[in-house]
Amino acid sequence: LGFLRQGLQDYWSYGVVGLLVVTSGLFAVALTRPCVVGRCERLTEAQVHYDQAQETLSFSPSATDLEAAQVALQQAIDRLAPIPAWSGAYDVAQVDLPRYRQDLRAVQAILQAQTTAARAAELSQNPPHTVERWVTIHQLWRQAIDRLESVPATSPAFNYAQKKRSEYRANHSVIGRRIVTEEEAEANFNTALQTGRLAQQRMETANSLAGWQLATKEWQAAIKDLSLIPRGTLIYEQARPSWSGSMAVPTCPITITTMAPLAPVAVPPVPEGLGLLQLPFMQRALLAGLFSGGLGGLLGSVAVLRQLSF
Repeated sequence: LGFLRQGLQDYWSYGVVGLLVVTSGLFAVALTRPCVVGRCERLTEAQVHYDQAQETLSFSPSATDLEAAQVALQQAIDRLAPIPAWSGAYDVAQVDLPRYRQDLRAVQAILQAQTTAARAAELSQNPPHTVERWVTIHQLWRQAIDRLESVPATSPAFNYAQKKRSEYRANHSVIGRRIVTEEEAEANFNTALQTGRLAQQRMETANSLAGWQLATKEWQAAIKDLSLIPRGTLIYEQARPSWSGSMAVPTCPITITTMAPLAPVAVPPVPEGLGLLQLPFMQRALLAGLFSGGLGGLLGSVAVLRQLSF
């Protein structure tokens, strides 16, 4: 029993010593955390970094300035984040940290918007492009605008974000109109092709002048649809060969001859008075009148006396 009692006392002693060691270690670690003992220099250092970022963002910052402000804000956050809850500076740090993080998110949003806008501008180079590519560019400008709209009014970069948003909105509108133009050009081109095919069919079956005139009208309508395609569109480059060659108005093979002018006919002078009896047709007319007059008088008398009716 004495041996057992001695062992328990030893284990108890070891436990107390171990507890003291662990407690001392934890206390030492707590004391070595930032801003636990003495003055907290981290608050001042964080404020210095934040002021640098504010000064950089106060004017129209370049991409380099935005990156420098991002680094300064991240450094300010890194100085305040490790301050433990048992530090006397913890409450002050918790007041500043949300503001620093909000400004950092605003700067990051602007940088992301500029990266997206640069991508959209790169895809816009060397037009014309397909409608699908213009739609992709349109969406990229919309994404850049959405990122800029996430910048709060309390951010020092708010005015700069609003300026860039206006520029991006203008580009977004231009691309939207370009999409409409390309779609209308494509519709006009398809209509011209359909009209051209119809004109080709009419031309192949035409066997009269009216049929060829109808085919000509169809070709003219197709060419009119092609003329509505504006320059600078992708369809315009495709429509140029059709416009200049394959969709030219055909020539009607039915030849219409022009009647040669008649040679002037010499008309003899018409005689006056009794000279008219010198004309052959007047002599024949006089003889026919005398014969029909005498015969009519004889037949008329017989018809009256005999009371005949016709």
